[in-house]
Amino acid sequence: MEHARALGLFFVVAATAGATTARAEPFDVKPGLWEVTTTSETSGALPIDTSKLTPEQRGRLEAAMKARQGTRTHTLRSCLTQEKLDRGLFSPDKENAKCKHTVVASTRTVREVKIDCTGDRPMTGDLRFEALTRERVKGDARMTVGEGARSMKVNSTTTARWIGSDCGSVK
Repeated sequence: MEHARALGLFFVVAATAGATTARAEPFDVKPGLWEVTTTSETSGALPIDTSKLTPEQRGRLEAAMKARQGTRTHTLRSCLTQEKLDRGLFSPDKENAKCKHTVVASTRTVREVKIDCTGDRPMTGDLRFEALTRERVKGDARMTVGEGARSMKVNSTTTARWIGSDCGSVK
């Protein structure tokens, strides 16, 4: 579940992400407070090895994951600073050091990225985000978390709208 939360947060960040390489144009959106709505559909198996869990632990985890299957919509507010836009949020960080990000398209209005993560929690996916205007962004993500029989599919759509230049207490 920790991974699912991190994945959801990644989509929020990705929806308003900036340049990914020195040659890339900055993503042409306004810095400030954004409202981001993501609708995700999850299907498939638990993407983790449960063989070392007790039957009770496994049952609780499976019940929790089953409750998260299907379609879910989340809306939250996020502060997008100019620094975040300039830095480029698709670049792997220390936490995602085992992830390779391949930029497929990078213009002022479109970002397409392929993700391939290895290690304990393998993940692959395609992300596409488009700035419809400087105040509106839409996006799609198609991810596979895990491998083989233990893989989960997460497909999501995101819409984001600029609220204003002052983020207030929102980070």
